[in-house]
Amino acid sequence: MAATGMKATGGCSTSDIWPGDNFADHLTFALRHEDLDLLVIKRVFKAVPKAEIRDFVTAAPTGARAGSGSSMKC
Repeated sequence: MAATGMKATGGCSTSDIWPGDNFADHLTFALRHEDLDLLVIKRVFKAVPKAEIRDFVTAAPTGARAGSGSSMKC
């Protein structure tokens, strides 16, 4: 693993649990795999540009983000 620069985390490499590279990937990952903290969500929505949130919602109006690549494999 040292050759790839990844660390082992409880039997999974960090690439197995990487949520993605953009806001939508990170938010999708958090909503699927983390406890929901409404205060954190509120602060995220205040900090992120409205256009980015709008794009996230309109990309998957049914809530299904198929093919987002943010599934946990471990």
